[in-house]
Amino acid sequence: MATIKEIRRRFELAPELPSGLRNRITITSRAKAGMMAGSLGDSYYRVQVQGKSYSNTHIIAMLADLPRWQELRRNCKRGKDVELVVDHIDGNTMNNASSNLRIISNRENVLAGYNTKKGTSRYRGVSWSNKENRWKAFIRCPDTKRNIYLGSFNQEQDAYKAYTIKAKALYPDDSMDLEI
Repeated sequence: MATIKEIRRRFELAPELPSGLRNRITITSRAKAGMMAGSLGDSYYRVQVQGKSYSNTHIIAMLADLPRWQELRRNCKRGKDVELVVDHIDGNTMNNASSNLRIISNRENVLAGYNTKKGTSRYRGVSWSNKENRWKAFIRCPDTKRNIYLGSFNQEQDAYKAYTIKAKALYPDDSMDLEI
């Protein structure tokens, strides 16, 4: 694993660049000082350090000294299952500004997932039923991994309220940003 000293020597934060990082030194003819660091693959930017591939978001978390980055680094170093992840707050994986990143548990990340389908609710756990002309609320049970039907509602906000109440009951230890 690359040392913190080596990473700080090679990279600096560059929120104006898509990758969020800039090379501080020239490493190769393709990775010159002042250029954007990282290449895009599978919707995420990655950099190479000492022959190993690293996620730009992990490097940015370290350079920006985001809360919990040392815990994230320890988990990665020990080869543990990924318990912590770097999340893009706005859901846009191309926005790697440190102000758009946070380190959260994998469970929190799943719960805060972003709805990418057009024509559905703006709230997690809520969808429109054309058949009933009402909003339906669902939540995934952590034990059975099955969806729990929470009811149908005239108002989208009411369906989301039912979702948040159940989410807080099912996941009491998670520090979720659920607003009712």
